[in-house]
Amino acid sequence: MVTVDRRRHAWSATVTEAGRHYLDHGTYSPVADTPRAGKATRASSTARKSVPSSSADAPAVSVESLLQELAAAEGTLTVEEPSESLRAAYRRAISRAITSGAVPDGFVLRHSGRDRGPLRIRLVPRSHTPPSLPAVPVPHTLSGSADLIRMLLKQPRLLDVSEPIRPRALLIVQAIADECERRGYPVGLRDDQDPSFAITVGEDRFGVVISEEWEQGEAPEPEKLAAAKYDWQRIPLGVRSVRSGRLRLDLQTESGTRGWADRTRWTLEQKLPHLFAEVATRAADLVRARTRREEERLRRRAEWDDAIHRARQDYVDQFNRDRLRDQLARSAEAEAIRAYCARLQVLADSLEDVDRHTRITQWIRWATDQADRLDPVGNSEELGFVVPGDISARDLAPYMPRWLSPYHPSS
Repeated sequence: MVTVDRRRHAWSATVTEAGRHYLDHGTYSPVADTPRAGKATRASSTARKSVPSSSADAPAVSVESLLQELAAAEGTLTVEEPSESLRAAYRRAISRAITSGAVPDGFVLRHSGRDRGPLRIRLVPRSHTPPSLPAVPVPHTLSGSADLIRMLLKQPRLLDVSEPIRPRALLIVQAIADECERRGYPVGLRDDQDPSFAITVGEDRFGVVISEEWEQGEAPEPEKLAAAKYDWQRIPLGVRSVRSGRLRLDLQTESGTRGWADRTRWTLEQKLPHLFAEVATRAADLVRARTRREEERLRRRAEWDDAIHRARQDYVDQFNRDRLRDQLARSAEAEAIRAYCARLQVLADSLEDVDRHTRITQWIRWATDQADRLDPVGNSEELGFVVPGDISARDLAPYMPRWLSPYHPSS
């Protein structure tokens, strides 16, 4: 109806064409050239059309032109890097189209990129919209039965809001506590004593922070206000960060923060169902992630156990192969000694010199004893497959796959 502007600390308002029509006729301007059913069907396509960004002096976007652009773009209109004024103009057109009932029957308007990035506007069939979430009722008065409410009343700092808006914030906390009780979610103060509280779902805790948003506004400087001597004294205003009166709720998890806040088209109370939907989704994701990690851990442990078992078998086989080679070598050496001793005995028997005969005979006896000690055939306890009882991880290392450690399973 009007365009409001504020420059150099001065406010101005200009009546728009729609405002002049309302002043002249007492009714809102009718919406013309609304797409008919045939155009709406065409708009349901997933094709996309990109619109170049506009200059700083963006033209006004009417409901009629918006719907015509959507019809031409077959349902999806993309504005790449629009200026702030053009982005705002499209948002106003979207809002007017919804509130005036100009959206074709059976369709809804959706858009993304409200504040930054490409602005994407879609006209989609109502059947494609997600089902509505069950409402979370907000009480009109504090029951005081919830432990969380009592603790927040005792520690006001845990709610970062101004006093005028604190009662509403507490009612929202009461609604969250009541819904948690209904769902079986324990709720209480956070372990780190940071604002505001935490919701527990199974093994997981989700931090919930309710705060009041800040904005730039005109307000007296605290120092000058404190120095004023009279109530009627005029205090110069300055632009500074002031409380906005808008409540904000942030859900904090290890995977990131998701937030909702009061806006022109909805209140924070209306976003409480989305909070619990997000909690349920993230809790399920965490359970699935833990299940996958546990399955992977069990798989790696089974792989390690199997590798350890094969490494032990390979080590024991190699251990006995080494024993066998040693026995063969000793047996061959013993047979060679005995053959040599037989030749020495023939030599000794042929000698007439008693001293030389005695010396060779003594050598034969000693060599024969050595052959008996070397020959494994003479020691039946040594003949057989042996499994060592003190196999260490270091012994198994050469037989393990390169990517596995013999000392412990991979984490």
